Amino acid sequence: MLLSVTAFVLCLSILLMTMAKLSGGNTFVAPTAFAQTTAQRPKRSQPQIPQTKTSSARQVIPSDKAQVEKITDSLYRIGKALVDTRARTVTCTGEINMDSGAIEYLAVAPLGKTHESLLRIDVRPLHLQVALLLLGLEPKNVLERQGEKKMPQGAPIEIRVRWRDKAGKQRDVRAEELIAELPGSKPMARHDWLFTGSRIVKEGFEADLEKSLVAVWHDPAALLDNPLPGGGSNAYIVNARTVPKRGTPVEFVLHAVEIAPSKPVSAGNSPEVEKRK
Repeated sequence: MLLSVTAFVLCLSILLMTMAKLSGGNTFVAPTAFAQTTAQRPKRSQPQIPQTKTSSARQVIPSDKAQVEKITDSLYRIGKALVDTRARTVTCTGEINMDSGAIEYLAVAPLGKTHESLLRIDVRPLHLQVALLLLGLEPKNVLERQGEKKMPQGAPIEIRVRWRDKAGKQRDVRAEELIAELPGSKPMARHDWLFTGSRIVKEGFEADLEKSLVAVWHDPAALLDNPLPGGGSNAYIVNARTVPKRGTPVEFVLHAVEIAPSKPVSAGNSPEVEKRK
């Protein structure tokens, strides 16, 4: 069932108000957005490209004609992302991409850096960002380059991964349980991931270009990042004791975490970190 006019405005107002017109350098931004600055992105596997950073809580989003479908009063589909505004979750499907080895990403989209990502999730990064914005989450991308020591910022999100084992029993774990930290193989500390949001570069929406969804090693191109100190040291591997066989189908569930409005979330004060203090 297609959205009614009212529901359409509810679901797409963020997207329509933040559509970026990349040609000619003109950009439409949300009312809360501030002035943009331009910087050069360091080389990775391709030539440097200029980028536009924003200090606003809501990221600029390039123009897109994503199909939005209303399923129930609280359930919507944006591309392949299923949004539940009542449960405050976004659910996508994918598969285990690596069951051993070093990783730099928890998740990438198809055609992303699959040689260093634990999960491959079947979703367009732009659609996932819009889905998270629909939940009222505020991204804040303060990173400038991959692997920098600066701690990321943004709204906290619990990530869970679900699959069925060989006996057909459903497994449901926090994403951190699938990752181990070097030296040794100690499981990654329990924490909430941060919705940093991706950036606009000259060629378009950076997460769409890189296909990066959730970074374990800090990456400003990704939509979500790791707030732990290890995020700047690139010292994570697959937790082979927990991760199922490569190719296992999974559900990838992002759940918005409620926080006190007076206490902005950063690396040191996410709800999960607070519990351990």
